[in-house]
Amino acid sequence: MKSFTSMTAAEVMTSPCLFVPSGETLRGAAQLMNEKRCHSLMVAIDGKSPGLGIITCKDIVQVLADEEADVLDELLVGDYMTTPLVTVQKDMALDQCIGLMRMTGTRRVPVMDGSKLLGLLSFTDLLKLVSQ
Repeated sequence: MKSFTSMTAAEVMTSPCLFVPSGETLRGAAQLMNEKRCHSLMVAIDGKSPGLGIITCKDIVQVLADEEADVLDELLVGDYMTTPLVTVQKDMALDQCIGLMRMTGTRRVPVMDGSKLLGLLSFTDLLKLVSQ
């Protein structure tokens, strides 16, 4: 295995990203995550640059800490997503990505080519890499 200093975000990221509309309900987002076996979905935001948000399973579970599950049919992704996002450029070294993720408390970061989304780098991607 190559060193984390010589590997880039683009080499390890998951692509393509799965998207959900900001107007989707939290239940709809949870169903899509379950169906696709993923822990997060990107959210496109019109009129903003780079125009991205993210909704995670953690965001949805935190709602359930205070509310009954029925509320997931009423609450919208756009109201619970995280934005703005911490992002990395495609050529950023993995050790730098890990440092940034640790410093910001972020478990996943969109990988960008300028302002274009290429994929998502997550702790899961890093664990898959070291377990091979």
